[in-house]
Amino acid sequence: MELKDAFPTWKGIEPCLNCTATLLNINYGHNAAVMKRSKTLRDYSVYIQRIRDHKASGMDISQAVDKATEECIMEGILRDVLLKNSAEVKNMVLGIWGTENHIRKQQEEQERIEKENEKLRERTIELKQETAELKREKAELKREKAELKREKAELVERKEAEEILIKKLLDEGRIEELKKVLADGMYRQKILEKYQLLS
Repeated sequence: MELKDAFPTWKGIEPCLNCTATLLNINYGHNAAVMKRSKTLRDYSVYIQRIRDHKASGMDISQAVDKATEECIMEGILRDVLLKNSAEVKNMVLGIWGTENHIRKQQEEQERIEKENEKLRERTIELKQETAELKREKAELKREKAELKREKAELVERKEAEEILIKKLLDEGRIEELKKVLADGMYRQKILEKYQLLS
């Protein structure tokens, strides 16, 4: 990481001061060689790890800091610093934890929003498919309705044609032929067509 990265260029001129820094992980259990050279750094690492362990066991952050502080003073870990400045150390740790907690909550909220957005996208696709299916069903119902309407019209027309035929045969006194028309559907159809009573 370089210091110049923290400063913007101005009119195409890069910052003239530069410093390269090496970032080291000082969490407990990392960079043993560095920890060996600095007791204060090692003690700080142990102190923070104690806080994490107590927090993981179910304590709230304030209780975890108090418990870790008490243990470390008893064991000689950061003893002088914690005895002289325990309130300042606690405030600093709570501030760091508060910031980390805030960042974590923001990340969790972002993940929750992304999951909800994904669900909404999936539901939108489902709704589009359902809408398309409803449109198909509506079109099919419309076709079926039109077909029923046509069949009904044909039945009405046929009934009217048969009534006209019966009246005609009665008026003309053709009783035998009327009996045959009423008894034989095929013959009735033939006579209806003969007199052009069906369209």
